[in-house]
Amino acid sequence: MHKNPLPDKDMKNLALSRGSRMANTVEILSSMTSPAFAQGSKRFIKGACLALLVAAFTGSTAIGQQRFVLNSQAQLPTIGDPADRIFSPTQELKLGEDFLRSVYRSGAVLQEPEVSTYLQHLGGTLTASLGNNDYNYTFFVINDLAINAFAVPGGFIGVNAGLILAANNESELAGVVSHEIAHVAQRHIARRIADMSETQLPTLGAVLAGILLASNSDSSDAGQAMIYAGVAGQAQSMVNFTRQNEIEADRVGLQILYNAGFDPNGMADFFRIMQRQRFGRIPEEYRFLLTHPLDNVRISEAQGRIDKLPEQKHTSSLNFRLAKARLQAVTSNDPRKLVLNIEKNIQARAKPDVVELYAYSQALERNGEYSKAREQLEALIDKDPENITYQLAYARALHYDNKIKEAEKTLEKMFVIYPGNFSVNYYYALVLKEAGKAAEGRDLLKQYLRRNSAPTIDVYKLLAELHADSGSRINSQQALAEYHFGMGNYQAAIFQLKHALNDTDLDFVTRAQIEQRLREMLEKTES
Repeated sequence: MHKNPLPDKDMKNLALSRGSRMANTVEILSSMTSPAFAQGSKRFIKGACLALLVAAFTGSTAIGQQRFVLNSQAQLPTIGDPADRIFSPTQELKLGEDFLRSVYRSGAVLQEPEVSTYLQHLGGTLTASLGNNDYNYTFFVINDLAINAFAVPGGFIGVNAGLILAANNESELAGVVSHEIAHVAQRHIARRIADMSETQLPTLGAVLAGILLASNSDSSDAGQAMIYAGVAGQAQSMVNFTRQNEIEADRVGLQILYNAGFDPNGMADFFRIMQRQRFGRIPEEYRFLLTHPLDNVRISEAQGRIDKLPEQKHTSSLNFRLAKARLQAVTSNDPRKLVLNIEKNIQARAKPDVVELYAYSQALERNGEYSKAREQLEALIDKDPENITYQLAYARALHYDNKIKEAEKTLEKMFVIYPGNFSVNYYYALVLKEAGKAAEGRDLLKQYLRRNSAPTIDVYKLLAELHADSGSRINSQQALAEYHFGMGNYQAAIFQLKHALNDTDLDFVTRAQIEQRLREMLEKTES
């Protein structure tokens, strides 16, 4: 564990001022959920300012027939951890939830059901190998082509679309995610704040103030200047602490990777790819390097640990490759050019890969060529009729082409086979709404949400529309409140519930449920 650098006197003052320090820290971090921040937080996601809020990366995974246990140096923090002086696990969770809602409100989260489901599944596979797991992890995709990933207190981990697209294989991507998991599990952000002296805490304020300034200005120069000035003003002990966090996350992340069954060499491979970009001016797309500093020592240490493991190989799953192809299409700013590039690659091959053909269908869909997209998908389905990704894409192309009845039939068959799949439930409910069967779609989503959590907030917006279309105004207001709350629009969420309580026809049970949920929302926004 890191030895606290503060003198005994400062340590005593730190302990005595826990209440005021916690209030100041929460006030600073909570300011990120303000409407002003929301207007431009995409720049915040990309910027170097993530260095103080966001935990750093290291990357890859490992396949292994034998597991190894987290060693004594890599165990999770205990009850006596210094972070407990500042944050309780409950407070960490609230900070993370507030952060996530602010990012949703900014529009930075890519709410793409299939990609979100894949990333959540990958994250779940990795966290399952932790053993002791004190967090319910949430993984989400940031709609940003810059190469970056970050972790926030409470188990919230964001991965930029650009990083997923840059990963050459699934082990490299899993390495990034496992490193971020390690930062959360080790409570690095909370421990770092706990280690700050009274003179260092304003540095955090300066950095976050720079974030706000940069995000609300046409030119971010002033904000970036404040950010870098704040970072430059930190003591050397804080720099060393950051390096220790990185080394610790490297070690624990590698163990998570190995136990989860990925190739550990992916970690070092991704390191090397990133390190090649660190000389000279760092290109815009490699903002990752500003928030995840690499050096030869870290890379060699990671490789040394990998070399001690039995050689293991891992083949990227088809789901990874298909999710990456889908992501390439939905994030393309020039879908026509993407279509032409893929066509050229396909024509150059004697036998195109199925993933390339799927990517072609998604590019065609993105370009509005739905009929051509279906032709490609029909050929893929003939070869692999049980592939859920192909079937979903086919149903989506039918829906976008206004062929609602055909889309409904396709999704009805899929629902029988995959009743627990989120994407199937979401698209089926959406098509039922378009087909004038809102009540059926409503019941479908309600049943799913009773049993499962949803990887996107949009599901509550769709549920609200289905309730409204089927004449359930009160239920529509409740669902809309959940949507607004998840998006960080707290006042809008509270307004919906208060408005629902004004209905004189409310039965006792429903009124009690709404009042209870309203109290919960008020507690979360006012605490």
